[in-house]
Amino acid sequence: MSADNWTYCPMCKLNTKKRQLTLEKECIDQYGKISLQEYEKLQTKLKNIKNSDQDTTLKEDYEIGIFDEDLIINYHASCSMCNFEFNFKETKSLNIS
Repeated sequence: MSADNWTYCPMCKLNTKKRQLTLEKECIDQYGKISLQEYEKLQTKLKNIKNSDQDTTLKEDYEIGIFDEDLIINYHASCSMCNFEFNFKETKSLNIS
């Protein structure tokens, strides 16, 4: 059996969370130090990050099956946004003799 799937990238999710935390800190640090209009712009940026729906940028390709006397599992994931990549391959003998 083989398949492909699109899902959410864990690296993109982490990067978004880091941007959110940085912007939250900036909002706290800038409170009362910048104009109301500038502060509202920061708040809008923060709100947009919090409310953004992350795109499904992680493509997963996988294959699982029994071939001859082995169980073979192949998995590959790659993100079209941040270039995150992950590979997994396992072959296990069925030990049928």
